[in-house]
Amino acid sequence: MSQGLWIFIIVILSFFALFLIIDTVIFIYVLRLKKSIKKRSITINSLMAQQYDLVTLLGKKMLDLGIELPENLLVSLDLHEKKEMNKLSTSERIKMKTLITDCGGALLLLLNTSSDVDLKSLNSIVNSMDEFNHRYRQETILYNQDIYAYNYWVHFWTFYLVALVFNLRKREPIQ
Repeated sequence: MSQGLWIFIIVILSFFALFLIIDTVIFIYVLRLKKSIKKRSITINSLMAQQYDLVTLLGKKMLDLGIELPENLLVSLDLHEKKEMNKLSTSERIKMKTLITDCGGALLLLLNTSSDVDLKSLNSIVNSMDEFNHRYRQETILYNQDIYAYNYWVHFWTFYLVALVFNLRKREPIQ
């Protein structure tokens, strides 16, 4: 074999080695992102369960204080148990978040329109709900950032075949 052919083979093997190294680094990073996404998903589901508890507690306290709640709100508060919220898909999570947020908003609106109620006893619950909303937004932002990074690397041109082999599919962010 000629010296030019050897140089060509070495250059081609060098490119393959470079792609292998790049794909290995990307694979490790994608696995870390996947683990982070799972942890954030668990945190978000836990936060939703906490919000459900807070909304339910607020509703019970309002009933104890003599504030009448509409029947549909009472039904909505008893719709799901906390244990069912541990394994939610993105679409189910969005529906639950909307339901819980609507119930919480309706309770707060009823609370604000009831002028004869001492609000001091409910301030801690209302403050906890505000704190929850802030933390939920933060966790959702971090979750979505990890999802966007994950989706980028899964579809990166050198890594695409590796992603197919290891069944690394695109994921949907939380809206």
